[in-house]
Amino acid sequence: MNHPPKTGPAALARQLLNQTDGPLTRQLVRTPGGFGLGQVPERLAPDATTTAVCGFCSTGCGLEVHLREGAAINLSPARDYPVNQGMACPKGWEALAPLAAPDRATTPLLRGQDGVLRGPLAFAAYNPGAAKALFDLHNAAVAGSLTPHERELAIMVACRETNYSLEWNGHEAAARKAGVDAKVLDVVRTSGALTGLDEKDAAVIRFGRQMFRDKKMEPATFAKAVELFGRKGTMDLVAVMNTYAVSGFYAIAVDERAPAGRLDLLSAPVR
Repeated sequence: MNHPPKTGPAALARQLLNQTDGPLTRQLVRTPGGFGLGQVPERLAPDATTTAVCGFCSTGCGLEVHLREGAAINLSPARDYPVNQGMACPKGWEALAPLAAPDRATTPLLRGQDGVLRGPLAFAAYNPGAAKALFDLHNAAVAGSLTPHERELAIMVACRETNYSLEWNGHEAAARKAGVDAKVLDVVRTSGALTGLDEKDAAVIRFGRQMFRDKKMEPATFAKAVELFGRKGTMDLVAVMNTYAVSGFYAIAVDERAPAGRLDLLSAPVR
C-alpha cells in the first residue's frame, strides 16, 4: 500500500507532537532534586534549601525554598510542617514572585507626611546600583582589622563631621556598648579638645577631623595612626569613616533631620 507523503500542516503537527527533543522538551526534563524534593525541572535543580513561612496571609504555611548559589529559584510546600502538611494555595506557590518585582523595597524606609522616603540609605529606592556599591564598601570596611571600640568611634566621628544625625542616634548605643566613654562622645559631638583622652581615641578623632574638616592630613597624624593601628588599620579607618560619610552626604542633599526628641547634629553643625 502506498502511504501519502508526510507533508502538509497535519503531518507537521504530528511531527511536533511526537518530537522527543527540542527547546520546549529540554525545559520539561526532570532530574532528582535531592534534599528530599523528588524530581524537579533540570533547569531548577537546587544546590541547597532553606525554610520559610509564607507571608501572603495569616495562616503561616511552611515552605521549602530551593536555592542555587544562595539565590531562591523555586519552592515547594514543606511536607513536615504541621500547618499545611505539604500543601499550598496558589498564592503560596507564587511566594517568590515579589523577589522579581522591580520596585520591591530592599532597605527599611519610612515615608513622611510630605511623601518623602527616609531611612538608612533611602536613596537605594532610586539608584540600587549605587546603594549596592555602598553596602559592599560598608561590609568590607566593618569587617576590617579595627576593634569594635575603634570602629564605632570612627563611625561617630564621621557622623559628627557630616552632621549625620540618623546614624549618630542609631550608633550611639553601639558605641557605648563597645566601650566608648560618654565623655569621649561628648568631645566628638561638641568638637571639644582632645587633651586628657586615651591615646587611641584622640588619634581616631584627630584623624577624622583633619580628613573631613581640614581636608588635609598632617604627616604626624597619619604616622601616629599607623603606629597605633598599623597600615591596614589606618586604611580601615579611612574606609569606615568614608562609607558613613557618603550616607551623610545623601542626608545633607535631602535635608534629612532627626525625629522629634532625638539629637539633631544640625542644631550645632560642624562648619
